[in-house]
Amino acid sequence: MIARHLLAAMSSSLALALATEAASAQTLPTLPPPAAPASSTATLASQLVGVLTAPPAPELGGSAALGGARVAIAVTLTAEGARGAELGAFVADAIEARLSAMAGFGRRVASDEEATERIEVALAVSDGHLQATARRRALPKNLWEVIAGGTGRVLATAYANVPIDLELRSLLGLGRRDVRLDALRVVPVAKKSLPALMRARALDCAIADLDGDRDPELAVLQSDALRAVRWTEGGFSRELGAIPLEVLPPSEAPLREPLGRVLIVTREGGDRVLVAASSDRAEPLVAGLGAAGLHRLALTFQAGWPLYVTGADRFVAAPWPRAIDSLEGGLTEARLGAGGATWIGGASRVHDVRAFAAGGRGAIVAALVGGGVRILPGGDVAQAGTVSALIDFDADGASELLTSSQALSGPDRLTLSRAPGQVGGRTAGATLWMGSVPAPVTAMCAGDVDRDGYDEVIVATWDGLLAELIIVVPR
Repeated sequence: MIARHLLAAMSSSLALALATEAASAQTLPTLPPPAAPASSTATLASQLVGVLTAPPAPELGGSAALGGARVAIAVTLTAEGARGAELGAFVADAIEARLSAMAGFGRRVASDEEATERIEVALAVSDGHLQATARRRALPKNLWEVIAGGTGRVLATAYANVPIDLELRSLLGLGRRDVRLDALRVVPVAKKSLPALMRARALDCAIADLDGDRDPELAVLQSDALRAVRWTEGGFSRELGAIPLEVLPPSEAPLREPLGRVLIVTREGGDRVLVAASSDRAEPLVAGLGAAGLHRLALTFQAGWPLYVTGADRFVAAPWPRAIDSLEGGLTEARLGAGGATWIGGASRVHDVRAFAAGGRGAIVAALVGGGVRILPGGDVAQAGTVSALIDFDADGASELLTSSQALSGPDRLTLSRAPGQVGGRTAGATLWMGSVPAPVTAMCAGDVDRDGYDEVIVATWDGLLAELIIVVPR
């Protein structure tokens, strides 16, 4: 009888605990698949047309206004082993589309005989990038102008540069990257000329062009500051500025093992800013990169722990991680379209939300607080640590997942596996490579830091005294 009453009391307590937990569940908004990456040919055309149609300096005379111009577009390509007809047509069409969206544009014509102006675009492939030089010419209108200069008067000159992605590789006929994913290189790249990077633990990092100069920067959130550095001469050796985290109020209940999160948020105007959150601080830091270096911005985003960018000026926010409870308790519910899943414990970051190649389904890849990676649908990577990154090493459109182990000291193990949502019949979760780094991994991020047209993974480690930055690339 006593045992029966005790069991009933325990069941009642358990039901109350579950009800309380469910009431305080963290429900993330429905996560939309991210927008498709911008077309590289459209980006190139936008860069060129923006300069070609800008008003010239007063000392140059004349005007770059379109004024109902009839424009002929000629594109040439210099690239060994590449075909240029398809790419030339795409670039010319992208320039026409950009011009057509502008007030005052007349029409595109097929030949110089019908044209009042000509846009000449010379394309070249160099160091994994497509480079373009464009000139806009006012064509001769009469015999005297033909005699004076038969090629016409140059109105404007523009330059553009975009990485060679899948779209450009297909148009150029270059094929996919030929790499061995079972043989990766692990190389230290933090130079001693940046001692600040080595003195503090990295909590998270991100790679992006923050200042619009088409050179990528590495943003590193450390336990003491947010720093931006640039790749030069085979490593990170140039610091672009730092903002100490002391400018933020301290957290009321910091974690025993601090967490960090860095998001790259694109503003509606096109500029990019950093949103950096540390569990040691009570609110995130918003920063931008300008001519004077890294600086704090007086911008206010939605309150909460930033998880995943969902659009211009928007990201998913989770409850702020507090004390030890966030490592074990709590309920997280994530939804993608009509599907969704629930798990015990918080998510320290959401790596990716993407559509499958067929069926219109989707996948959520989330790193869990306390370790492990949740893949929905598709299962878990239970032995993974708290740090992981998604990357497409071979540029075939299918991502790989790089995870750390749960090592607390000594060497850490890196594991590369297939990510969910693959194409071509590949099996998600299949292990492709395993390697090691000399100390526990505290942060990872993927991006093209060396401007070779392909992404790399930057791995940050911490041995309790010194930090190190390591690059992981195919051989």
